[in-house]
Amino acid sequence: MKIAQLEASYNEINYLYDNQQITKEEYLNLLQGLTIDDVIVENSEELHRKETLHSYVNAAITAVSSLA
Repeated sequence: MKIAQLEASYNEINYLYDNQQITKEEYLNLLQGLTIDDVIVENSEELHRKETLHSYVNAAITAVSSLA
């Protein structure tokens, strides 16, 4: 999978959650299902994007997991 595809998936998941189209549990499952580590990067720009996306996903999982 390319980084652009993964970013698009992440954005779609956030859109669905922000618009209350999926539950908290579905949101967490979808985020946890993103296989960021499997993305093969072709240059340093993509590596930076991968690292940034990974931090965004982890932050979102932590934030939503702490909600009651």
